Formats: sequence, structure tokens, C-alpha cells
Amino acid sequence: TSTESIELDYPYACKPGLIGNDYRQSAQSTPGCAGSCPPGGFCPGATVHAINCTAGSFCPIGSVAPTACASGSYSDEQGLTKSGQCKACPLGSYCTAGATTPSPCLSGTVGTRPNLGGPEYCSECDFPSTSEAGQSKCALCQEEHFFTGNDEDGDANCAPCLAHASCPRGSTYADIELDNAAWRISEHSYDVQKCRSSG
Repeated sequence: TSTESIELDYPYACKPGLIGNDYRQSAQSTPGCAGSCPPGGFCPGATVHAINCTAGSFCPIGSVAPTACASGSYSDEQGLTKSGQCKACPLGSYCTAGATTPSPCLSGTVGTRPNLGGPEYCSECDFPSTSEAGQSKCALCQEEHFFTGNDEDGDANCAPCLAHASCPRGSTYADIELDNAAWRISEHSYDVQKCRSSG
């Protein structure tokens, strides 16, 4: 009876999710190696030193690879061990899965609640109000309008610009720009008059 030679691949590599950092014979003689990859790190295979879990993710015990923080949350720290350590995305921002920092809602849109998972969840400001990027309130007025106060939600009440004047974006009473040869009694006056001709 003929026999075939068998080539054995020694030593066997520790499987993904396990760590092989123990030189004792008892830790090198079973498929379990030295045990599960420790929390806060991940072990892709044949791992001696666990790789620190990257920002934007968490690594529970036995991790083969980092698990991304869910959309609506983020992490700017390394070595997290559970999803609850990911931070809630703040007002005025959104956080896609695996985010390491919040992204601001675009100008003209607002993040009115925390934990938004993408830019599509930022709300557009109602005309003629608007906002700067990263805000939770539509607290400004668009061009050719001026701010007169806030409504019950904290958004801007805006009025059309006065006659014989112009209103840049974000104007208040004091910012209204009068046309040449125009005047008003005070910066709070709605009554803009043209100067009489000296001729």
C-alpha cells in the first residue's frame, strides 16, 4: 500500500477574532490561541498585537474588524468597546455611519433635532428666512428682507426691504442701506424719504 506525503502548514495562524500573544505551550496548542481579541481592538487574523479600534467605530470583544458607529452618531476617539460610547450627533449637524466628526447642515437648512443621519434630514428654511451653515434655527433673513424679531420657534420674522433702500442678506433695522439722496429719522424708522432737490 502506497502512502502519500502530507505537507503540514505549521504553525497554524490564529483565526480572525482571536489573538496569539501568549508564548506558553497551553496557549499555542489549541485553535483558540490565547483567546478572543480584547475589547477596544480588532484582530484580522494571525494577530499578535490587537489593532486599536479606529475613530468612528467600536470594537467589542472578539472583533475581526471595526464596527462603524451608526448614522446619527459619531466618534472622534479610538478604542471604543461598544456602540453606546458613540456620541449623539448635535443640533445643526448630521452624521453618516462611521463619522469621526459632525457635518454641518448647509446654509439655508437647519438641524432642528439631534441624531440626524444625513444631509437629507436637515430642514429647509421657509422663505424669506435662511441660516448660516451648522445652525438649528432659521435666524437670518434673505436678501431684500430685514429681520423684525423671532417667532415662537426661534426662527426669524422677516419683512420686505423698505422703499428707497436695499437689504443685504442678514439685514436688521440697523443694516438697511439707504439709496443715495434718501433718509429716515432713525435706524428703527420704516419711513424712508427721498431728499428734496436743491435745484
